[in-house]
Amino acid sequence: MEPKYSYSIRSCRGNWEEFTAFFEFPLEIRKINYNTNLTESLNGKIRQYTQN
Repeated sequence: MEPKYSYSIRSCRGNWEEFTAFFEFPLEIRKINYNTNLTESLNGKIRQYTQN
């Protein structure tokens, strides 16, 4: 039986070097990046809602 998240697990294992490179940045930079991604996601949802 295949695990529930087998694709995600394979993706993480196959891209581990790229994935963990994010953690080499200082905490302050990681917080900014995280907040920027959330802001862009929210903006995308607002654009999607207002265009319909």
